[in-house]
Amino acid sequence: NVNHQYVKHLIDKFVATGSLLNKKREVIGPVRNEAVEVAVLGHVQMDNKQSITTVSQASGVSRSSVHRILKKHKFHPFKMTLVQELHEDDFDRRNQFCEYFSEQLLLNPNLLYNTCFSDECTFMLNGEVNRHNCRYWSDTNPHLIREFGQAFWANILLDHFSSKVISMETPI
Repeated sequence: NVNHQYVKHLIDKFVATGSLLNKKREVIGPVRNEAVEVAVLGHVQMDNKQSITTVSQASGVSRSSVHRILKKHKFHPFKMTLVQELHEDDFDRRNQFCEYFSEQLLLNPNLLYNTCFSDECTFMLNGEVNRHNCRYWSDTNPHLIREFGQAFWANILLDHFSSKVISMETPI
């Protein structure tokens, strides 16, 4: 059984084109024009945080051509590294804590069973940083980092939970 709409479609196609074959689609080949390359590289130099899609839309060049041009000129997408600043006295404070805790363990061998180890995380005041969507196009590694100034500290011990927001200076 052949659907009557399919037969009608074939008849309409034959009347319109004189053939039952599908029309060949026009495929736009890769752009190999120095002016286009300069335009794409100019967009990236002006703002290296733009995605390939954004550069493609701004320059009117396909995403694959933008990617090919960037690759040809040895541009790479670099990710930023999220860091927290270490201060000079941090190492000394860690050593002091280790010495103190070692002394306390000698006095009370069961101390570890009653100790709560906690963790902290840092976040942006104006939203999250999704590093997987942040790319910086450059022909050399810019070693980009992002330092933060807001932290959230929390600990859990048995069925008790405590937390604290630690305010520091504004994000750097």
